[in-house]
Amino acid sequence: MEIQLKIRFFISIFSLSFLLSLRGYSQRLTNITSESDGHRVVVKYDLENLPSNSYAKISLRFESSGGKYIWPSSVSGNTLLKASSRNNMLVWDAARDNPGMSGFLEPNLKMDLVKFSYVEFLQNEGRLKGKSFGHAAQRNLLFPGLGMQYISSGDKGKGKSIVFGFLVASAVTTHLLTRSSYNEFLSATDVPSAKAAYAKANTMHRIAWSLGVSASAWYLIDQISLTRQKKYFNARAIPSQ
Repeated sequence: MEIQLKIRFFISIFSLSFLLSLRGYSQRLTNITSESDGHRVVVKYDLENLPSNSYAKISLRFESSGGKYIWPSSVSGNTLLKASSRNNMLVWDAARDNPGMSGFLEPNLKMDLVKFSYVEFLQNEGRLKGKSFGHAAQRNLLFPGLGMQYISSGDKGKGKSIVFGFLVASAVTTHLLTRSSYNEFLSATDVPSAKAAYAKANTMHRIAWSLGVSASAWYLIDQISLTRQKKYFNARAIPSQ
């Protein structure tokens, strides 16, 4: 049964439903147009400034001239986007959902942003192909940050390696200073010199111990962090629809 469906061509920016789950970005839907052939409704739009660590879920509803909302179920097209893009399209089979319906309808687009991790982003972009989590884990066991550098082809992980290297180097240096001060204590020929050397050795020992604990904690935290990325090596990429 052919329906008589009229769509308002002009869509005010204030009539759009922009429900954003993330703040601080200027992502938006632009150039929104709509048309109908009496059976189907086609809504076209552009997506701008989508953050690289998020994907957008687009949903569609219609508002009738009487103020009632229609949530279409037979919708196809670009409902899931991983990047900013133009000429996206949503198609509603109105004749199937609401046969015999007629009147003025105004489309409302809703955009929800879903944030994902950096490794999930690499996986969605296909940049984990040919890479093994086992190789990443082996590298990371040798030195924190090397696993992420392997996964990201050098884009990430260097900071973790630098921090760990600094902590280890500082702990070793402070330990050597502790031994030097203790040797001064042992070789002291008077009580004031012995007390000063012992106090210095005791202080440096505490600092060395704190740095060693910090380096160990940094190492363990990075191993755990990398282990959590294992699931993305077996997961399927999120397709753009």
